[in-house]
Amino acid sequence: ETSQPLAVPRATEEVSWLKRRPGYKMLYMVTIIGIYVGLGVIEKSTGGNLRGFKRSLICTQGSLTKRLGRMRRILCEVETELETSTFEESFSAEVASYAADYDTTRPNGPNNAAFVVTIPSCPEDSSHPVARDDPGAAFYDAAAVLRASVCNCTAQNPESGSKYSSTMYAIIHPEAIICNGPSNAQNGRRSLQTSYTYDRVAILQELGYWVNIWREPMSLSDIPHMSSQVSTQPGIRDLMRLYAFNLTNHPVAVMMSFDTVFTNPLDSIFDSLINDTNKTAVYLTENGNNVNVGAFCVKPSEEEFIAVIDTYKATTYNSNTGWNESDILGLGSGGILTYHASQNPTAYQPIATNSILSFAANPDCDAPWECKYEQSWDNATEDECRELNSAWYEYRRYFEENWSKTDLVNTSLSNFHTDFFLGYCSGGGVEGYTRAADYSSSLFNDVIRADSNTERVLIPQPSVPSDLDSTSRSNCPADDGPFLLWDNVYPSLVEDQDITLASNTRVLVTESIQTKLGKVTIPSDSALVFAESQNGITVDATGFDVQGLFQAGSETCKYETTLTITLHGQRPSDITTNGVDPSYKGLSVTGNIELHGKRYYRTWSRLGRRVTAGDDFLVLQDSVNWEVGQEIVLVTTATRDSRDWHQNEVFTIANADVSQYLDGQGIGAILNLTSSAQYDHIANEFYQAEVGLLTRKIMVQGAQDDSPPTDIGTGTCTFLDHDGNEENVNGYNQITCPDTYLTGYGGHIMVHGQGTGRVEGVELYRMGQTNVLGRYPIHFHLLHNNCPGCYFKDSSVHESYYRCISVHATHNITVSENVGYDVTGYCYYLEDGVEEDNTLSYNLAAHIHTIGFPASGGPQRVNYISASSNLTLPADSTASGFYITNLQNTIIGNVASGGWAGYAFPIFDTNFGPSSPYYPSDFSPKKRPTLAFDGNTAHSTAHFWKSAAAFYFGGSLWKENGQLIYNAGRDNSQEQRRTPCEPDPVAGNCPSVWNHITNSKVYQVANVGIGSWSGHLEVVGFESHDIGLAMEALDAGFWADNIAVVCRSGEKLVLPVQPAFWEDVKANGFVWYDTGQLHIITNSEFRNCGYNEFWNASSNEGCGKAPSVASCHTESSVFGLLTHSDEFNPEVMQSTRNITTASPGMMFRMNSPNTDTVSGRTQSWHDVDGSVSGTNQPTLIASGLSSAGKWWNVDDDVILETNRDPLYFIPKIGSRSLAHIRLEWDASLHSTVGVTQCFNGGNAFCPHLGFIRHLGAAFNSTNDNEEGLPITAQPEVVGLAGGYGWFFKLTEGSPTNLVIKQVEVDPSTPLTLSIPYPLGTNFTVKAKATKCWRSSLCDKYTCEELFHSVKSVEEVRFSAGNAYHIDSTTGVLTIRIVMFNRKYTGTPHWKLPTWDTPGREGQEEYALGRFERAGVLLPHGTYESIIEISADCANNGIYCTEALSTSTSYDNVCREGYVQNSYDRCCNPLDLDDCEYAEDINIILPSESPTTEESSDDIIINGDFEDPLICPWIYGTNSYDVALVENTNPANGTATGGKAITVTNRVASYSGIEQDILDSFQFSTTYHFKATMKVLNGAPSNIAIKIKIRYANGDNTYPTVGWKSNSPVGEWAVFDTTFSFTADPSKGEVTIASIYCETPGSTVDYMVDGVSMTPI
Repeated sequence: ETSQPLAVPRATEEVSWLKRRPGYKMLYMVTIIGIYVGLGVIEKSTGGNLRGFKRSLICTQGSLTKRLGRMRRILCEVETELETSTFEESFSAEVASYAADYDTTRPNGPNNAAFVVTIPSCPEDSSHPVARDDPGAAFYDAAAVLRASVCNCTAQNPESGSKYSSTMYAIIHPEAIICNGPSNAQNGRRSLQTSYTYDRVAILQELGYWVNIWREPMSLSDIPHMSSQVSTQPGIRDLMRLYAFNLTNHPVAVMMSFDTVFTNPLDSIFDSLINDTNKTAVYLTENGNNVNVGAFCVKPSEEEFIAVIDTYKATTYNSNTGWNESDILGLGSGGILTYHASQNPTAYQPIATNSILSFAANPDCDAPWECKYEQSWDNATEDECRELNSAWYEYRRYFEENWSKTDLVNTSLSNFHTDFFLGYCSGGGVEGYTRAADYSSSLFNDVIRADSNTERVLIPQPSVPSDLDSTSRSNCPADDGPFLLWDNVYPSLVEDQDITLASNTRVLVTESIQTKLGKVTIPSDSALVFAESQNGITVDATGFDVQGLFQAGSETCKYETTLTITLHGQRPSDITTNGVDPSYKGLSVTGNIELHGKRYYRTWSRLGRRVTAGDDFLVLQDSVNWEVGQEIVLVTTATRDSRDWHQNEVFTIANADVSQYLDGQGIGAILNLTSSAQYDHIANEFYQAEVGLLTRKIMVQGAQDDSPPTDIGTGTCTFLDHDGNEENVNGYNQITCPDTYLTGYGGHIMVHGQGTGRVEGVELYRMGQTNVLGRYPIHFHLLHNNCPGCYFKDSSVHESYYRCISVHATHNITVSENVGYDVTGYCYYLEDGVEEDNTLSYNLAAHIHTIGFPASGGPQRVNYISASSNLTLPADSTASGFYITNLQNTIIGNVASGGWAGYAFPIFDTNFGPSSPYYPSDFSPKKRPTLAFDGNTAHSTAHFWKSAAAFYFGGSLWKENGQLIYNAGRDNSQEQRRTPCEPDPVAGNCPSVWNHITNSKVYQVANVGIGSWSGHLEVVGFESHDIGLAMEALDAGFWADNIAVVCRSGEKLVLPVQPAFWEDVKANGFVWYDTGQLHIITNSEFRNCGYNEFWNASSNEGCGKAPSVASCHTESSVFGLLTHSDEFNPEVMQSTRNITTASPGMMFRMNSPNTDTVSGRTQSWHDVDGSVSGTNQPTLIASGLSSAGKWWNVDDDVILETNRDPLYFIPKIGSRSLAHIRLEWDASLHSTVGVTQCFNGGNAFCPHLGFIRHLGAAFNSTNDNEEGLPITAQPEVVGLAGGYGWFFKLTEGSPTNLVIKQVEVDPSTPLTLSIPYPLGTNFTVKAKATKCWRSSLCDKYTCEELFHSVKSVEEVRFSAGNAYHIDSTTGVLTIRIVMFNRKYTGTPHWKLPTWDTPGREGQEEYALGRFERAGVLLPHGTYESIIEISADCANNGIYCTEALSTSTSYDNVCREGYVQNSYDRCCNPLDLDDCEYAEDINIILPSESPTTEESSDDIIINGDFEDPLICPWIYGTNSYDVALVENTNPANGTATGGKAITVTNRVASYSGIEQDILDSFQFSTTYHFKATMKVLNGAPSNIAIKIKIRYANGDNTYPTVGWKSNSPVGEWAVFDTTFSFTADPSKGEVTIASIYCETPGSTVDYMVDGVSMTPI
């Protein structure tokens, strides 16, 4: 009648996905069962060593911990469903197929005993009576002690001698899993709130229990005759104990209570029960003969289980006379078992044993954790209770000593009946019980550990100081005498008296200086040293001029008492324009400052547990050595952190428990506070609030009476952008008034000149002077490389009026482990952009304030902001945690909260600051590449402007007419684009590199996570949680790898106006920009992104509109595509691979209402593996707009995706790929785009001027109403390559001059372009590399290629890209479009470039532009590699005016018997498997340009000049100019033509081209000589071709090869003659023999072609 109960685990992450889909519930159950089976096997395999078992379980569970911890809620959802039905209905139907497997997979064996404890309800659950032995606050201790006693008395302890091993079971009711935590129990160790909850299942699992979440074995409806009685007593829930009968995998099972203790093995009891076939159970008794269910041994039997249940159901019960008038009372398991035993006395027998001690059998003693002792006890009772308690506490001690991971409870502190409680009770009652020092991690529900506080990225951690716990001290400065004591040197002072230490003196301050000093000057050979004083030391002064040494503590002798230096001084009214001496209200250090306060580690940590408003304690992930009375800041996790609205909180530590709880796997510390939290602060598995230590032993501060700003406003103002327009940020339009907080005038420390500074363990409070340049809390100023070993670390800066620290033209210093809080202006500040090789590590910046109104404005741009008296640095309108002006620094492990951005990376084109005289004039900070940027986090920021980002690569600062100007937004000028490069001193150039940021994290950001207006950025390892848009990159060259985008994690977006405006925050994954991009995303996940109009808590896909934790804007999508207007069309720009989209809402959205623009019709990207499209095969994703006709919908295999805005999924088979070209034919027309027509923000549409479509009848106007894609004045086209080609036609006529540029196409994918022209049109088609140059006439690189004509379109398609075809019937011109290099067209001959073709030597690695990452390649075309088509036709200047042929035979792309059914395929209509593809046609073609083959006997090299490498004709030293030209009018009757050479600017009659023939010329041999030569200017001239002969004796002779007299200008002189020459041996060896041309004078220019000399 009852089916096998279900063991429910803490499930896996897949569960939530499976639950939402019908038919998967069985799979869900099996999944969670599988995990529990696994845990059972772990438990069985660990043997009896408690310490070993615990470690084994932790190690095995470690990889699951993160996943398991989160799924308790999902489990509860299942249980809620089950509550609606009876036990049998809810479980048997769901797991019927599992029941058989259950018995074989649970722990079992002939000698494996089950020990079973039952938990029916939580102590605070008033609706169900609590079991008498429920341990409540001592739950962890009780479960651990019980486990320890069992293990000690079974085979797990080899010394026990028992042959029986044990399996611990806990049977827990679903409503008893999550219970309230310890109730404010003060035990000398910690105080926790009553609202705290803990997970009993998790605790029991960790302690090695096999946990079964089962309900009561019957419902009240089964016992209507006594339901009213049972409901008020521990009735049917207590019957859960009977499930011990069902553990039939074990030979014996023991029902236990938490207060049961086993002192010896039970082998004899087990043997007698197992071997006696008549026995079913043996038990101890209590209250006479009543069964003690705290010590009840049964022989498991499902039949007996049913029999007891049937007895319960069938037997009458009376509260006075008991069961069936038997006087046996009790509706729980004890009562029914006592009655059932009385009816079966042979099967159920009582026993007497000293191996089991049960508090239940001695009710006077109560439970051990109740610390009960009564003076009224008689001796026997006292002895019994002593025996019970001392035995239990012995096991408690055994558990702590052998299993505990932390410090033990100091039992010597208690003397309360130590013979009973062994020092664990400080007094009587539960309040006197001292809980175990080793808190289970599971006691803290959803505790976050330091080693698992991120989902994907790896956050680096600071190293533990080697001397942290060391008590040894050395080199203490106060011991390094001799000294003069301050009080002896200055026994009496007057207030504000200036002091100058005597030269060459060392003065020691040993106690507070009672008089406020004026300026204290320390000469360069003197020192002022502070000793430690138990009373603390205070010093007040107007400032210090430190030319010598100013010291407190040393690196090996940290200052451990308090030292407070207070700086005084009123703010001058003209301070921003007239500076004062740096020693005024500051420490001006041109000598050496050494401040070394006590080391606190860590200086900041993260929450290990969520803080709820009202909590007065914090759980930290890291162990800390913080102290009572210190101030800490708990940083906000709200979405906004600004001066006008924030939820940061400052507390004072009341008590610090810094124990390491779980060997580094658990809690680091618990801090009790003197006040309670006002706000919630998040700590979940994705992100956690930071907690920073503000207090230090050494403090330098501005005086309270003259430092804080006097212009603090009493309210807020309406937020206006810099155009004067009202800004409404998520429903909130208020902000701190711009004319307030401008007068803060705190102290400062300035290290400059020849100064050095080593500052650590110092608190800087009320420091910095608003808008005063150079007056920051601490400032390393123009030290260059002259401050070796300088640092500022382990310190705090709070309530700062101008920054935290400025590193200014200083290199190689360390800024590490500091806490900055409540700061005006940028906090960590690299001032001029020249600062390099510094380390900024593990710093915290929180609550950062802009000066004046924050920069805001349009979608991408804001008005320029100029410096003023109220804004000295205009960039402070975007003040952020970190101001990184040069990436050539190490920036790791930092956190930023608040501010305009978290990390600002403004672009400096040049160095224009005070440091500029010290650096080269061409130094450009924007070109400096990343040294290291790793493990940095930002949150609660970027809320003032929709394009602001937590990591903001944008903004530019420059100086114009002496005034600083800041552009916070996008700047497209070349000067303000980041172009990182790595200088190559040998080559003398600077090849481009990419900035590289790794392991970054953002959360609770209403706008953008990472935003970059410039390209050249790689993001590897990135998490974003609860954001508006994960990343935004608006320039070419952006790669994101290994990112996790969780648009909604389930946490609230905490805003000033809520919850109505939660839905204003978008939940976008990534938006593909509209033009000019190269974006690759790989190995990444997008989760809960995109709007879902049907969102609800159960579906949980994407996010919805109803105010909730998953609220978002209706325009949110996983992927967005910008489609503003026809001003900008896309190229081949984006690609993805290995992308996971979990629980998405809207997948795709075109982020503009103008979707029918050409931009909207040409959206596309390459889904390399089909992971985005879900096709799981290479797929091309493209616009699914119907207005695109069949441009993308090329065949029946294309899938239309309609998750909001339609997209086509096109299988990428064969050589299919995306391609892009730009077509230009009318410069004046194209220049109107974005000016008078089709522009963003106005008329989005350009008029249609023609069309481009796929070639073939299947795509003509008959079969495609749209006839492909419109061509407009914005003539960029992107589409599918790899087919029969594109057909391009303009309405006005064929273009006379067409330029094709920005070509992007895979070299292995043929792309042909066909254009109709009037019949008879002649063409010149060229490829030009417009960035080409020839360094000399011998340069192998050529700059231009003239295309040649071929006989068919197929020849063009498979050509090297330098051929064209004219169809004589249709007049259609066809060329192949290929990419080639912008710096050359050949080397010297044209070749079809591949991806591996090298670029120009020393200039580029590859010939073809590309952006390639992680095996994904995007082609990158340029404007500088162009194809020119010049048509010789009747024209009006722009278009041919003659009519076109009416023939459409060009569309006949299929051979006879085949029909086109795709843009690249023709098939046999009678057999659709018989298909031919455009790429299948193979024609043997030359891979290079056709060249005239020279006779093998011809001794002249390149005599027809078809080879552009004319170096053989450059000989001698005479000056002249030569050029290769087209010979369009060759000499009649000759084989010349193509290329020829011209010679100009000659200096002599014989100067000109000349070729060395010494090695090939044979004397006395007759040669056939041919050449053509033309005079280009002047009068008719005699021309000659001669040979120059030089002998060894120095004689020269110049025999004539050919001669023409009075050759007319402009006419070819043809030479065709024979020639022979015999050398004169009397003159010696011939040393020179060369052929050259000669004319009468140097002013004659000439052209030569067709030179040859062959022997006869």
